[in-house]
Amino acid sequence: MDKAKEDMLMRASVLEELTTTKGWEFIKTYIAGRIQEFSNRAIVDGFKDMEEYMFYRGEVSGLRTLLIEIENNLLNLNKYREEQRSK
Repeated sequence: MDKAKEDMLMRASVLEELTTTKGWEFIKTYIAGRIQEFSNRAIVDGFKDMEEYMFYRGEVSGLRTLLIEIENNLLNLNKYREEQRSK
């Protein structure tokens, strides 16, 4: 196994451990709330200018990217484990 794959598996294992905590539930709830708040604001209230819109859009984009990165690491870890079991 190469170094990059070892690093990925180690990172995924740590993230897997994180997702079993109450703190992870708080993080997911926070992110979902920020995304919902952005959507509501965009639809109902609007933003005072394009700069404000871009700021909040960037925040939501970053939070979504974080969740996707964690989910991808966990998927890769599970895929690796399945491959190991089938050997």
